[in-house]
Amino acid sequence: MKRLLWLAFACTLSTSSIAGWTLESRTDSMTDEVNTSASVVNQRGHSLAIYRKSNGSVWMNFRLATNTFEQLAAEQTLEFRVDKFKSHTIPMSAALEMQFSRLGLHLYSWEPKWVNFLIWNGKEQEGRGEMLNQLMQGSKVVFRYYLFTGGYKETTFPLNGADS
Repeated sequence: MKRLLWLAFACTLSTSSIAGWTLESRTDSMTDEVNTSASVVNQRGHSLAIYRKSNGSVWMNFRLATNTFEQLAAEQTLEFRVDKFKSHTIPMSAALEMQFSRLGLHLYSWEPKWVNFLIWNGKEQEGRGEMLNQLMQGSKVVFRYYLFTGGYKETTFPLNGADS
């Protein structure tokens, strides 16, 4: 997984595939900025992507499958857990997002079918964050997402195989 994440951050990569993960570089048509991401689609059609922004921060995108009517519940949380590490909770609250914004912090954004959230600030001198380290060491990540219609579901993505 370590190799996959670091490759995803390189800006000179072209599209390739490692153990189900796809590495892709795209050029933004408005800014000419090259963005590289690593992504995987699981058996249910949900996708997970890891990408680095121009400021060095590393983000993750969790997206529900397009062939389902499922939608993420507003004002709920998204939870994920890598292997047997402690779980992480991403709040999905418009009010909380606005409070963070007022402080000049952009930590996540969400819509009914996806969530983008910060997993590392990108500052090498401060070391890699806990989330990034866990993703680099893990073999799978499980997401628990709450549905607009009530209840929750879980889905899993592989993390291993990047070194092959």
